[in-house]
Amino acid sequence: AQDAGAPGMGAADQEPQGSGESGIRAVSFRISGRALLEEGGSALLRGALGQAASGSAAPGHDVLGQAVSGQAPVGEGALLVIETFGLSQGEGLLDFLEENLPSIQGAGVSLCIENGCRLEKGRYVRTPFSQGKELKRAAERLNQAAGRPIFGTAVHTGYANLLGLNTAELIREAGESLTYVCFQDNDGREHFEQLPCTFTSGRGAATTDWPGIVRALAEVSFEGVGVMRTPGLFAGLPRPMVSVMLELQLRLLKEWESQIRFEKRLGSKKVILFGCGIRFRNYMKTWGGKYPPAFLADNNRALWGGKRQGIPVYPPEQIFAVPEGERLVLICNQYFIEIGKQLKDMGISYEIYDDAYWGRFYS
Repeated sequence: AQDAGAPGMGAADQEPQGSGESGIRAVSFRISGRALLEEGGSALLRGALGQAASGSAAPGHDVLGQAVSGQAPVGEGALLVIETFGLSQGEGLLDFLEENLPSIQGAGVSLCIENGCRLEKGRYVRTPFSQGKELKRAAERLNQAAGRPIFGTAVHTGYANLLGLNTAELIREAGESLTYVCFQDNDGREHFEQLPCTFTSGRGAATTDWPGIVRALAEVSFEGVGVMRTPGLFAGLPRPMVSVMLELQLRLLKEWESQIRFEKRLGSKKVILFGCGIRFRNYMKTWGGKYPPAFLADNNRALWGGKRQGIPVYPPEQIFAVPEGERLVLICNQYFIEIGKQLKDMGISYEIYDDAYWGRFYS
């Protein structure tokens, strides 16, 4: 997991480097093709700017002040994530950023404002930057003042879950301004900072709607930075297991990245679905109108030569009729492991269609 050099979303280093005094947390993986904290590369930093902006600390002592003055390890092209956790007033932060626009522009950095929450009388409450619309308005105001787009928005799934918000809707509200997502899980009551898909309520129902979040990211054509920050996971983990868990996180991010870009692949090749059952029907409900399959493949001989919803059904060998570079084979069947092995033995590359992301209308 330490070698995450491929473009796209990457996992976060769980032993961040930086100045504890200034609140900097740095990511040391390659994310979205950017070399982070490498000599000559750009950096992605997190900073608790809210405290300085609210007047409780001198601006020169905060992350942004250090970054633009060259005291923090930030190079041109860096992305700074502004944490608003605990912030009670939003105008102070925006005024502070507007006052420091010349320094920010001179440093050549980009910034994004993250959603937050605040602990009040034992429970988490909303702040001026808890909603996607609020984040987007703030970024638009700052970009207008700057005269160019250097501000974006950031979504922290853990903070949204603590407030009981619909995180997917928050992402849709942020829209094209979204440049950074922090994936983190909790039980909706305590800020545990755990691995996504960890917490459930009742009989296995997740406390966070991860498929919905991924679908929302696809809907807004997210092309930014995705990071997992899970110090709660690593606090008591045996050291030999750290690399294993980092690899797990990286694989999960790559799975989500693949789903986010799923529609692009649908539109670039001939779609062939393997299976004629429930997952096929779910695919057709979501994508059939825009990306109808060229044909269906199935192992059931009784179906060969017939049609399902107007789509012809052929034996699996018919897949070879479409050149490999021109086809996208999707397994739409609950027995995807067995069918995957069959296709692999035939030398056919494939993907598994997971209707959890795109809608389970039939079951």
